[in-house]
Amino acid sequence: MKHFLLILLCASSHLTAQESITEVKKQAFGNPLDPVNQDAITLLNRIDSEEEYSLMLFDHWQPMDVEGKDGIQLHIDSANYHIGQDKFFFINQKKLYELFPEKIHDITMNQRTFVNTPYEFEEYKVKPRYFEMLEDGEYTLLRKFEIKKEVTNDHPMGIAAATEVKYRHDEKFYYLRKGARLPEVVPTNKKDFIMIFKKNRPELVIFAKENKISLRSGEELKVIFAYYNRLAEQS
Repeated sequence: MKHFLLILLCASSHLTAQESITEVKKQAFGNPLDPVNQDAITLLNRIDSEEEYSLMLFDHWQPMDVEGKDGIQLHIDSANYHIGQDKFFFINQKKLYELFPEKIHDITMNQRTFVNTPYEFEEYKVKPRYFEMLEDGEYTLLRKFEIKKEVTNDHPMGIAAATEVKYRHDEKFYYLRKGARLPEVVPTNKKDFIMIFKKNRPELVIFAKENKISLRSGEELKVIFAYYNRLAEQS
Protein backbone atom coordinates (compact mmCIF):
# COMPACT_ATOMS: atom_id res chain seq x y z
CA MET A 1 0.00 0.00 0.00
CA LYS A 2 2.82 2.43 0.86
CA HIS A 3 4.45 1.74 -2.50
CA PHE A 4 1.21 2.40 -4.35
CA LEU A 5 0.59 5.64 -2.50
CA LEU A 6 3.81 7.02 -3.99
CA ILE A 7 1.88 7.47 -7.24
CA LEU A 8 -0.46 9.93 -5.60
CA LEU A 9 -0.10 13.70 -5.45
CA CYS A 10 -1.73 15.50 -2.55
CA ALA A 11 -3.06 18.76 -3.96
CA SER A 12 -5.34 20.98 -1.91
CA SER A 13 -5.74 23.42 0.94
CA HIS A 14 -8.05 24.37 3.82
CA LEU A 15 -10.63 26.82 2.47
CA THR A 16 -14.08 28.12 3.35
CA ALA A 17 -17.16 28.38 1.12
CA GLN A 18 -16.88 32.17 1.12
CA GLU A 19 -13.55 32.23 -0.70
CA SER A 20 -13.45 32.88 -4.45
CA ILE A 21 -13.44 30.22 -7.15
CA THR A 22 -10.10 31.52 -8.45
CA GLU A 23 -8.54 31.17 -5.00
CA VAL A 24 -9.98 27.67 -4.60
CA LYS A 25 -8.47 26.54 -7.89
CA LYS A 26 -5.08 28.12 -7.19
CA GLN A 27 -4.83 26.61 -3.74
CA ALA A 28 -6.29 23.23 -4.66
CA PHE A 29 -3.76 22.61 -7.41
CA GLY A 30 -0.87 24.51 -5.90
CA ASN A 31 -0.52 23.46 -2.25
CA PRO A 32 0.47 19.80 -1.87
CA LEU A 33 0.16 19.32 1.87
CA ASP A 34 -2.75 21.03 3.64
CA PRO A 35 -6.13 19.40 4.34
CA VAL A 36 -9.20 20.39 2.33
CA ASN A 37 -12.80 20.67 3.51
CA GLN A 38 -15.97 19.67 1.67
CA ASP A 39 -16.91 23.27 0.88
CA ALA A 40 -13.70 23.72 -1.09
CA ILE A 41 -14.29 20.50 -3.00
CA THR A 42 -17.79 21.67 -3.90
CA LEU A 43 -16.40 24.95 -5.21
CA LEU A 44 -13.72 23.12 -7.16
CA ASN A 45 -16.51 21.43 -9.10
CA ARG A 46 -17.69 24.71 -10.62
CA ILE A 47 -16.53 27.07 -13.34
CA ASP A 48 -17.93 30.00 -11.40
CA SER A 49 -20.30 30.61 -8.54
CA GLU A 50 -23.06 32.14 -10.68
CA GLU A 51 -23.45 29.49 -13.39
CA GLU A 52 -22.66 26.60 -11.04
CA TYR A 53 -21.66 24.41 -13.97
CA SER A 54 -19.97 21.20 -12.92
CA LEU A 55 -16.54 20.33 -14.24
CA MET A 56 -16.90 16.88 -12.74
CA LEU A 57 -18.26 13.84 -14.54
CA PHE A 58 -20.30 12.57 -11.60
CA ASP A 59 -22.78 14.67 -9.64
CA HIS A 60 -21.66 13.09 -6.38
CA TRP A 61 -18.26 11.88 -5.18
CA GLN A 62 -18.36 8.10 -4.95
CA PRO A 63 -16.34 4.91 -4.41
CA MET A 64 -13.56 4.05 -6.85
CA ASP A 65 -11.48 0.90 -7.39
CA VAL A 66 -8.04 1.44 -8.90
CA GLU A 67 -5.66 -1.08 -10.43
CA GLY A 68 -2.10 0.10 -11.00
CA LYS A 69 0.10 -1.03 -13.86
CA ASP A 70 2.15 -2.91 -11.27
CA GLY A 71 -0.95 -4.95 -10.39
CA ILE A 72 -1.53 -3.39 -6.96
CA GLN A 73 -5.16 -2.55 -6.23
CA LEU A 74 -6.65 0.25 -4.14
CA HIS A 75 -10.22 0.94 -2.99
CA ILE A 76 -11.16 4.58 -2.41
CA ASP A 77 -14.37 5.73 -0.74
CA SER A 78 -14.80 9.19 -2.28
CA ALA A 79 -13.61 10.13 -5.77
CA ASN A 80 -14.57 11.95 -8.96
CA TYR A 81 -13.28 12.65 -12.46
CA HIS A 82 -12.44 16.25 -13.40
CA ILE A 83 -13.29 16.60 -17.11
CA GLY A 84 -11.46 19.89 -17.68
CA GLN A 85 -8.23 18.65 -16.12
CA ASP A 86 -8.54 15.02 -17.28
CA LYS A 87 -7.72 13.92 -13.73
CA PHE A 88 -9.18 11.62 -11.11
CA PHE A 89 -9.31 13.16 -7.64
CA PHE A 90 -10.08 11.40 -4.39
CA ILE A 91 -10.44 12.34 -0.74
CA ASN A 92 -8.58 10.51 1.98
CA GLN A 93 -8.49 11.70 5.61
CA LYS A 94 -9.73 15.16 4.57
CA LYS A 95 -7.02 15.57 1.94
CA LEU A 96 -7.51 15.80 -1.80
CA TYR A 97 -5.29 13.54 -3.93
CA GLU A 98 -4.69 13.18 -7.64
CA LEU A 99 -3.97 9.88 -9.38
CA PHE A 100 -0.95 9.98 -11.66
CA PRO A 101 -2.21 8.61 -15.01
CA GLU A 102 1.17 7.11 -15.91
CA LYS A 103 0.75 4.58 -13.09
CA ILE A 104 -2.90 3.61 -13.70
CA HIS A 105 -4.11 0.60 -15.64
CA ASP A 106 -7.83 0.96 -15.06
CA ILE A 107 -10.41 2.53 -12.74
CA THR A 108 -13.92 1.34 -11.92
CA MET A 109 -16.57 3.78 -10.72
CA ASN A 110 -20.34 3.36 -10.65
CA GLN A 111 -20.05 0.13 -12.70
CA ARG A 112 -18.13 1.99 -15.40
CA THR A 113 -14.55 1.24 -16.41
CA PHE A 114 -11.96 3.89 -17.29
CA VAL A 115 -8.62 3.06 -18.86
CA ASN A 116 -5.43 5.01 -19.30
CA THR A 117 -3.98 4.95 -22.80
CA PRO A 118 -1.51 7.03 -24.85
CA TYR A 119 -3.29 9.68 -26.92
CA GLU A 120 -2.00 11.99 -29.66
CA PHE A 121 -3.43 15.33 -28.51
CA GLU A 122 -1.36 17.25 -31.07
CA GLU A 123 0.59 16.05 -34.11
CA TYR A 124 3.46 13.89 -32.87
CA LYS A 125 2.70 14.81 -29.23
CA VAL A 126 1.53 11.85 -27.17
CA LYS A 127 0.65 11.63 -23.49
CA PRO A 128 -1.59 9.42 -21.32
CA ARG A 129 -5.31 10.26 -21.28
CA TYR A 130 -8.31 8.74 -19.53
CA PHE A 131 -11.07 7.13 -21.59
CA GLU A 132 -14.19 5.30 -20.56
CA MET A 133 -14.12 1.79 -22.05
CA LEU A 134 -17.51 0.96 -23.53
CA GLU A 135 -16.64 -2.29 -25.31
CA ASP A 136 -13.53 -4.46 -25.15
CA GLY A 137 -12.30 -6.94 -27.74
CA GLU A 138 -10.46 -7.01 -31.05
CA TYR A 139 -11.84 -3.48 -31.49
CA THR A 140 -12.18 -1.54 -28.25
CA LEU A 141 -14.68 1.32 -28.11
CA LEU A 142 -13.66 4.30 -25.99
CA ARG A 143 -15.40 7.48 -24.91
CA LYS A 144 -13.65 10.77 -24.09
CA PHE A 145 -15.42 13.51 -22.15
CA GLU A 146 -14.95 17.21 -22.86
CA ILE A 147 -16.24 20.59 -21.71
CA LYS A 148 -17.67 22.61 -24.59
CA LYS A 149 -18.00 26.38 -24.43
CA GLU A 150 -20.89 27.87 -26.41
CA VAL A 151 -21.25 31.59 -27.10
CA THR A 152 -24.74 32.72 -28.10
CA ASN A 153 -25.73 36.11 -29.46
CA ASP A 154 -29.41 36.98 -29.56
CA HIS A 155 -28.94 40.54 -30.84
CA PRO A 156 -30.02 40.85 -34.53
CA MET A 157 -26.97 43.01 -35.30
CA GLY A 158 -24.54 40.83 -33.39
CA ILE A 159 -23.59 43.34 -30.74
CA ALA A 160 -20.96 41.83 -28.46
CA ALA A 161 -22.68 43.02 -25.29
CA ALA A 162 -25.59 40.70 -26.02
CA THR A 163 -23.48 37.53 -25.98
CA GLU A 164 -24.03 34.77 -23.44
CA VAL A 165 -21.54 32.03 -22.59
CA LYS A 166 -22.75 28.56 -21.70
CA TYR A 167 -20.92 25.31 -20.98
CA ARG A 168 -21.98 21.74 -21.53
CA HIS A 169 -20.60 18.24 -21.25
CA ASP A 170 -19.67 16.72 -24.59
CA GLU A 171 -18.31 13.34 -25.62
CA LYS A 172 -16.26 11.95 -28.47
CA PHE A 173 -15.85 8.30 -29.42
CA TYR A 174 -12.62 6.51 -30.29
CA TYR A 175 -11.65 2.98 -31.25
CA LEU A 176 -8.47 1.07 -30.50
CA ARG A 177 -7.63 -1.81 -32.81
CA LYS A 178 -5.95 -4.79 -31.13
CA GLY A 179 -2.19 -4.32 -31.42
CA ALA A 180 -2.46 -0.60 -32.21
CA ARG A 181 -0.73 1.93 -29.95
CA LEU A 182 -3.03 4.95 -30.26
CA PRO A 183 -6.84 5.27 -30.39
CA GLU A 184 -8.48 6.88 -33.42
CA VAL A 185 -11.69 8.87 -33.75
CA VAL A 186 -14.77 6.83 -34.70
CA PRO A 187 -15.99 8.20 -38.07
CA THR A 188 -19.55 9.52 -38.16
CA ASN A 189 -19.86 8.80 -41.89
CA LYS A 190 -21.22 5.28 -42.38
CA LYS A 191 -18.95 4.37 -45.30
CA ASP A 192 -15.86 5.56 -43.46
CA PHE A 193 -17.03 3.75 -40.33
CA ILE A 194 -17.32 0.37 -42.05
CA MET A 195 -13.84 0.77 -43.52
CA ILE A 196 -12.16 0.86 -40.08
CA PHE A 197 -12.94 -2.85 -39.70
CA LYS A 198 -10.67 -5.31 -41.46
CA LYS A 199 -13.16 -8.19 -41.66
CA ASN A 200 -16.90 -8.95 -41.86
CA ARG A 201 -17.82 -5.67 -43.53
CA PRO A 202 -20.89 -7.05 -45.41
CA GLU A 203 -22.29 -8.45 -42.17
CA LEU A 204 -21.73 -5.12 -40.41
CA VAL A 205 -23.54 -3.19 -43.15
CA ILE A 206 -26.58 -5.47 -42.89
CA PHE A 207 -26.54 -5.36 -39.08
CA ALA A 208 -26.29 -1.55 -39.01
CA LYS A 209 -29.19 -1.15 -41.44
CA GLU A 210 -31.45 -3.66 -39.71
CA ASN A 211 -30.82 -2.11 -36.30
CA LYS A 212 -30.74 1.51 -37.52
CA ILE A 213 -27.46 2.15 -35.74
CA SER A 214 -26.60 5.79 -35.01
CA LEU A 215 -22.87 6.48 -35.11
CA ARG A 216 -23.32 9.40 -32.69
CA SER A 217 -24.81 7.32 -29.88
CA GLY A 218 -22.51 5.62 -27.41
CA GLU A 219 -25.08 2.95 -26.59
CA GLU A 220 -25.66 2.08 -30.25
CA LEU A 221 -21.95 2.08 -31.03
CA LYS A 222 -21.50 -0.41 -28.17
CA VAL A 223 -24.01 -2.70 -29.91
CA ILE A 224 -22.23 -2.75 -33.27
CA PHE A 225 -18.73 -3.03 -31.75
CA ALA A 226 -19.92 -5.94 -29.59
CA TYR A 227 -21.43 -7.57 -32.70
CA TYR A 228 -18.16 -7.22 -34.61
CA ASN A 229 -16.12 -8.63 -31.72
CA ARG A 230 -18.41 -11.66 -31.53
CA LEU A 231 -17.94 -12.26 -35.27
CA ALA A 232 -14.18 -11.89 -34.86
CA GLU A 233 -14.12 -14.49 -32.07
CA GLN A 234 -16.02 -16.96 -34.25
CA SER A 235 -13.82 -16.54 -37.33
